[in-house]
Amino acid sequence: MKIRVVGIPSNIGALYSGTELGPSMLREANLIEVLGQNHIVLDEGDVVIPSNLVRHNEGAIRNWPSPKVVWNLSQAFLEHSFNEDEFTLILGGGCSVFTGIFMRFHEKYQNSAKIVTIDHHIDIRKPENNLCMGATAYTLWFLTQNNPWIEKPKDFMSSSICAMGYSADSLDEHYDVKELIKYPMTEVSENPVKVATSYLNMLEATSMVMLHLDLDVLMKEEMASVYMPSEQGLSFKNLFLLLKTLIRDPRVKGLVVTEFSGNNGDALIDAKKVVDLLEKVFRP
Repeated sequence: MKIRVVGIPSNIGALYSGTELGPSMLREANLIEVLGQNHIVLDEGDVVIPSNLVRHNEGAIRNWPSPKVVWNLSQAFLEHSFNEDEFTLILGGGCSVFTGIFMRFHEKYQNSAKIVTIDHHIDIRKPENNLCMGATAYTLWFLTQNNPWIEKPKDFMSSSICAMGYSADSLDEHYDVKELIKYPMTEVSENPVKVATSYLNMLEATSMVMLHLDLDVLMKEEMASVYMPSEQGLSFKNLFLLLKTLIRDPRVKGLVVTEFSGNNGDALIDAKKVVDLLEKVFRP
């Protein structure tokens, strides 16, 4: 397999630092060399994130318009990615980078483009004018709703999104998830292969799928180096079985890994766990 690797070292969608270290930490844990043992790896390097991006806690979206700046830079950087004869692996950064990534993916594949989000949360919250939150919470909302901040992908709908591994307790009236395809954490934990197969079987032959893995879907005792660790979550074993089944399907064209945080002493150890997971997932 030919794997194209891109890093987007941004935490602009969050309040605290840490996730901007994700791409460098995974590279330091020898991701490129490990994948290169079995695949042709094209390392494109990282998107250059300006150091002077605006940061504030005003309005509905923290740091706006800085998230949009990162999305525009990412779209331009990904101009030659998502080719049908290769797999694209993108290293985040915080969750919010996915908005710009998918806008580029949708630009290429139009109505064939689908999303699978593997996340403890479903980042499709509706912004509120009286509550300032980071763009991370709105990652999928921006893509599915006409809004004053970005021009959403034309004709892209919530029904083209599948959420896997989420905690049902994390949802409330601010999250409109009724049209999404949904497999909660309990269902994925019980039989990850069945969940992945069920989703793949309902896809059209022409579908093109982008996976988004937020590492907080793992339980904290297995992965502490994430922005918001989860007390309850998936095990590495179940996440491996889920990803392996999905990535074997040729309609799955890319994987975005986000929310790895390098702000603790065990970060490099945890980075090596992620690299080991990815090596096993991509192993022929």
